[in-house]
Amino acid sequence: MDQEDRELLYLLSTGVSSKDIPNHLHWSASKVEKRKRLLREKFGVEDKNVLSLLNSARKAGFL
Repeated sequence: MDQEDRELLYLLSTGVSSKDIPNHLHWSASKVEKRKRLLREKFGVEDKNVLSLLNSARKAGFL
């Protein structure tokens, strides 16, 4: 996990929507979705729910 992943998780945890993240990180919307998909794979999250991803990241100590 790199700094960009941590920034993405942090923004999601503070309530920033996936649609607004490109405004904060200067990423494309497709990059946001790709990084979320890769994070779901890393944490073994099956569904596309952001809360599930955040809960898994917290359990793993990344938030």
